[in-house]
Amino acid sequence: MTLIYKTFAKQAGEDKQLNKAELRGLIEEEFPSLQDAALHAGDEDTGEKLLKDLDWDESESIDFMEYVSYLAATTCCIHKH
Repeated sequence: MTLIYKTFAKQAGEDKQLNKAELRGLIEEEFPSLQDAALHAGDEDTGEKLLKDLDWDESESIDFMEYVSYLAATTCCIHKH
């Protein structure tokens, strides 16, 4: 969990929030296959869609709790039982 937070904080900066550009950078750095799959599907703005889906409080940014919820949901979806 500490590593996940450090990775998030590195992209988020002092405000501890990810804006659209920071979210895109995190996706490109940590989840290149997600970005590649989105581009092959004709979806060039994965960051915008993720920001909209993850931004529960509609603050135009993603905090750590929103990000961790995304990671948990994604892990559940891709994990084969």
